[in-house]
Amino acid sequence: MGLSSISSLILIQESVPPSQRGSATASNMFARNIGNTLGAAILGAVLNYGLHRDGVGVSSDRLQRLLSGEAHAAADDLGPILHQSLH
Repeated sequence: MGLSSISSLILIQESVPPSQRGSATASNMFARNIGNTLGAAILGAVLNYGLHRDGVGVSSDRLQRLLSGEAHAAADDLGPILHQSLH
């Protein structure tokens, strides 16, 4: 993504007159930020819907232990649950 985002930014800046480069750059950055924000929100909503739909109770404490690396055994049963909830 890093290479394509810089390339697209330069392409956008070169396709507008010099007096509009600031606006074009700001529009590009705004669109990227909105995309990142909405993308994370939508993915979180899909994950929560999948967990709720399957009726699997995954507590925040359990997820916290998985993320901190404390419970390796929890990863064995949580991995498939999280995977299934995204599908």
